[in-house]
Amino acid sequence: MNKHLISGFMLVVVLTLITTASTPRAAETISGIPRVLNSTTMMVDNKTVRLDYIYSLKPGSKCVWKNRPLDCGVLATAGLKDLVAGAKAICRQNTSGKYTCTAGGYDLAYGLIHAGWAVPNSTAPARYFNKQERSKKRQLGLWSATNPDGKTIAALISEH
Repeated sequence: MNKHLISGFMLVVVLTLITTASTPRAAETISGIPRVLNSTTMMVDNKTVRLDYIYSLKPGSKCVWKNRPLDCGVLATAGLKDLVAGAKAICRQNTSGKYTCTAGGYDLAYGLIHAGWAVPNSTAPARYFNKQERSKKRQLGLWSATNPDGKTIAALISEH
């Protein structure tokens, strides 16, 4: 075979690999009736979906809420269940591999922050932080829960 032909072929292969690797893939979108697993994770269309941009508690996370020892992870999980009750979820995968999901057109991560059951992580959109300030001011959800040392649970989570 001609040496120039082989070199040209190799150049095409290399350029194809570079172009393919640098081309962003289309984000996966899935939809269906969600089954809530915990405060940030659901099963949608037989796929595990983890909500992006938030931190929350998992079941087994003990706290004191309204002067009673409770499992705040269970309360936060119930908050997500309330948001998706009877609704179809539409989830779009982000570059992080996690998802932004809506139910009835409502952003679920934003809804959890609104109710005080989650806090935004450092990559969250600005509107999430604005909503957190309102939830904190009103002492909603985890903003009114403490650990055994008396520290606010939501504040501890946001230090994550």
